[in-house]
Amino acid sequence: MPAWRLAPSKAAALRSWLNGSPARAGASHPFARVMLYDGRDNRGRSAVPGRRLGAVAWLATLTLLAACSQQVVVTYVPEGGAYGADDVAALLESADLGPAVNLTTEEAPAARQEALASLRLHGADAAALADSLTSEFPPDVAAVPVIVEHGTYEGTPAWIVIEAWGDAGGKLVNRRIWVFSYGTREVITAQSAP
Repeated sequence: MPAWRLAPSKAAALRSWLNGSPARAGASHPFARVMLYDGRDNRGRSAVPGRRLGAVAWLATLTLLAACSQQVVVTYVPEGGAYGADDVAALLESADLGPAVNLTTEEAPAARQEALASLRLHGADAAALADSLTSEFPPDVAAVPVIVEHGTYEGTPAWIVIEAWGDAGGKLVNRRIWVFSYGTREVITAQSAP
């Protein structure tokens, strides 16, 4: 015997209401549509129409695909710092390569193209740099830019590009820094570190 009991009149009203008689229970009642165990409401209609279920399934699929992709995001710094020759090595060592370190050298060319495409979204100057990085390097290079900064080097405007690179058959765990002239995009200096 349950510890609680409904009054007989309330139990009958509840039974009548759950058995599909919303008119007697009050169709305007805020809880007039009740989800029953078989996925239908008390009026015999599906509680989750197919259109909504399809949209929910589509959203779940897109979310899963976005979460599983290893998209490399370029960190763009439009107003970077002022660096000298002594600062380049420290800047290279402190750089965070992010998710690029999980990429293999086989995945690098496609990730590089994605990274350069995202760099192009930061304005005309960044797009010109991305175009230079595309035209001056082989398309299958196993290196992905992860940080692009517009700063100064030895007092002159420059682009500082830090990329992740790797040896054939490995992962992109090494670092390389390029310093390009801001106007001509010619290489001023470059360094690599394992």
